[in-house]
Amino acid sequence: MRLFYVIAFASIISGCNGGSDTLPSTPSAIDTKAPVLTLAGDEQVTIEFDTNYVDEGATAIDDVDGDVDVLVSGQVDTSSVGIYQLTFTASDKSGNSSFVTRTVNVVNTSAPLANITVPTIDT
Repeated sequence: MRLFYVIAFASIISGCNGGSDTLPSTPSAIDTKAPVLTLAGDEQVTIEFDTNYVDEGATAIDDVDGDVDVLVSGQVDTSSVGIYQLTFTASDKSGNSSFVTRTVNVVNTSAPLANITVPTIDT
């Protein structure tokens, strides 16, 4: 009787695992942690109006997937004084995501040019 149960059990496993007589591997742990995202440079940057700005970017590492891609959204218009935000987002294969932001202040600290005309007085 014992032989019957072993054969029946092996047949059930075989039928559930695509024809293999081996047991499936140990299930992997569920990934619930988002990647760690790190800005290169400062969270807040001040730049001069009408200059070239190249962001330093960010990197992300996940405890399961290793290095993951970082997407950036937003833009900085250096031809217009203002406060701009860039958002960096990283997602792992399990759908966990994290984000960080960088604030870029575009300022105009140069003295304004004035065109002054002084009237002449005839004496």
